[in-house]
Amino acid sequence: MRNLKPCPFCGEKDALKCEVRTSRDNVQEGWIECQNCGARGQTEYGQCPPDEMISLTHYGWNERAAEQSDA
Repeated sequence: MRNLKPCPFCGEKDALKCEVRTSRDNVQEGWIECQNCGARGQTEYGQCPPDEMISLTHYGWNERAAEQSDA
């Protein structure tokens, strides 16, 4: 899990936690949350093996929209 970009708000990298849960209808939900500042990435949904869901969640965190400046 250490291949994640740092938190876009506080810059923390070691406090990132991946959460994956399965709902009653067998749909997985996954997200990355910063345990330092509470920032949370988008929730990813899927019906796949847990390791694939973790990869999808990591991808969603790392490929989030970049901050754009008004320069």
